[in-house]
Amino acid sequence: MREQLAPLSACTEPDPTIVQRLERAEEALRQREEQLAAFIGQSAAGFGQVDSRASSLS
Repeated sequence: MREQLAPLSACTEPDPTIVQRLERAEEALRQREEQLAAFIGQSAAGFGQVDSRASSLS
């Protein structure tokens, strides 16, 4: 079951635990974005190789 958090507008000072969780979530998101960018780059390079091979066969 998901933990219900108070809306940010209800907080006068951020809870250090919430701030730490947000920082960890942000770092995890950045890592996933880097992995996705690398995957896209590798896929694009692979498509380029296939295209160049197909062109040389024509």
